[in-house]
Amino acid sequence: MTTQSNSARAQHERGADQFSEAAKAGADKLAENGIWPVPASMEQAVRRIGEATERYNRTFGFSGEGGVRLLAQSRQHAEAMKQCGTVLTKAFEESSKTWMEMIQDQWERNRAGMDRLLQAKTVHEFGTIHGDLVRENLEHLLRDSRVIAGQSIRAAEDAAKSFAAITVPISDKKA
Repeated sequence: MTTQSNSARAQHERGADQFSEAAKAGADKLAENGIWPVPASMEQAVRRIGEATERYNRTFGFSGEGGVRLLAQSRQHAEAMKQCGTVLTKAFEESSKTWMEMIQDQWERNRAGMDRLLQAKTVHEFGTIHGDLVRENLEHLLRDSRVIAGQSIRAAEDAAKSFAAITVPISDKKA
């Protein structure tokens, strides 16, 4: 190898190391702090919905059993939305963490692939290595897509279960 290719390779490795460290630091920070402080905001939203419902009942004269039932139903719906939002927020955070890990893994694979390409001695060897890298990247893309899809399905199912566990249809309450 020439001095110029050694210098380019060393520069490539330094840049790759710096990117890897930055990506890892970012993923760690997201894991520590969470993506959004949504659950606290959801608590406030539920409380405000309850307060608005009470004001609405007072303003329009809902009282007695009908007003109490309406208020309870409104609170139940707000709680269900809060629980569903919390489940989906956690799923989003997990998904984001998974994406960051996948990006970091892909970066490492690309870096290793570039090293393999730099070691090619002939055009034919370069083409073969490049073809292998494209195939490997496609395989990883499909695998990673299945992982994300699985997480999305589980999140939707968890949110639906959370929502169903809290809400009770109006007809069930009248009986």
